[in-house]
Amino acid sequence: MWTPLHRELGIEPTDDLTYDLLQQAVAQGIVEQADLDWKRQLPSKVERAAAREEFAKDVAAMANGAGGLIVYGIQEDGDTSAAAELTDAGDVGQDVEKSLRQAAYTQVRPSVVGLEMHPLVGPEGKRALVVRVHSSVEAPHLIYKDPYFGAPIRNGRDTAWMNEPALERAFRERFRGQGDLAAELDRLFDFDAEALLLSQQARPIRVWLLVVAKPVEPRPSALGEITAEQASMALLEAQTIYSQIIEGRDSPQVVDYHQVRPGPRRWSVIRDADEEDSRHVGVDGSVIFAQAVGGHAEFDGNEVLEVPGFQVELAGAQALSLIGAVSRQLSTGPHAVRFCLVWPGAEAVLFSHGRGFRPRRDLVVPHVPVFTPQAEAFEVDGEIPNEQLRSVMRRLALAVTTQGGLDRMQYLTAPTPPADAAQS
Repeated sequence: MWTPLHRELGIEPTDDLTYDLLQQAVAQGIVEQADLDWKRQLPSKVERAAAREEFAKDVAAMANGAGGLIVYGIQEDGDTSAAAELTDAGDVGQDVEKSLRQAAYTQVRPSVVGLEMHPLVGPEGKRALVVRVHSSVEAPHLIYKDPYFGAPIRNGRDTAWMNEPALERAFRERFRGQGDLAAELDRLFDFDAEALLLSQQARPIRVWLLVVAKPVEPRPSALGEITAEQASMALLEAQTIYSQIIEGRDSPQVVDYHQVRPGPRRWSVIRDADEEDSRHVGVDGSVIFAQAVGGHAEFDGNEVLEVPGFQVELAGAQALSLIGAVSRQLSTGPHAVRFCLVWPGAEAVLFSHGRGFRPRRDLVVPHVPVFTPQAEAFEVDGEIPNEQLRSVMRRLALAVTTQGGLDRMQYLTAPTPPADAAQS
């Protein structure tokens, strides 16, 4: 991990943020920067409403610029803005983190997501919280500034408001940046879909789920390209995320995916000689996932190209587990994701439902043949809790299977509402 704090201290990237870094910042008198803000203490419950507004303003200002760190637990010098003293920031529990995330989500438009929260404790029990804000392609982010909306921006050590020319420029950059990202994602998807189908020309026809993800924001150049070891660890972590989310749902065991080999600007791993399962981690933090989810099968004496719905569920869960692992371990931030079924030829696909890996499955009735599947796209923050990531997995699976008339999930079922909610 490499942050503005590392830069100002003149040190190499570290695996994690530690309290020792804050001690060094005070010892060296590190001065606030446009991407580094010292805060003495977290807001108390009494002052939380006003402080949430101030926090939303600080987050929006950094998201509108190059991103940065908001550090609670350091008293600044009033004259120089230098880190002067370590303080106790107060309660840094989950309730506080949740409150701050909600402020960034509800009081900023467009909402700011993907905040990194790093609670730290010093040797004397002093508590600190480091909030990392990523630069955003959705800038300008606006907050309510009675009686208008305004766009805050960091101006050196201070926070100012964008004037009209700056706002116009920011909106132009937003639309151009989103268009560039969408075009690059489409190009990457089309390239890998073509390569996938070409590699299968001499094999029996298989239907594939192809998932391509690219970081919304470029990975900081100071972190360097992702190494084979880092890619291997992300692939291994993906197994852990997958097993935690699907555990206890009669899911198959995932094999070890941590031995990678080099590819074109990516690290790749292929499951077996038949190449029916592959994962790729790009050196820029992109993710390419492909898994065979269907093929020819016989139903009532007729051979059809069948896709069992549960296969899409499990493949989608594994793909998003890998995106989550890459985002959490390699500091890539949120990913733009595109996914679709691909297969060679013009034969239609039919979906089936049934009993998982047991022989008995039934085609969806009435039949809804899929000739041209629709590609779907959304943005996912891989650092969200696993339960929320599971909801995104369900969303992906439903986006694919509902095209063939299947709207029931076997593994990614909807959460059961609380008893009091069910009665209301």
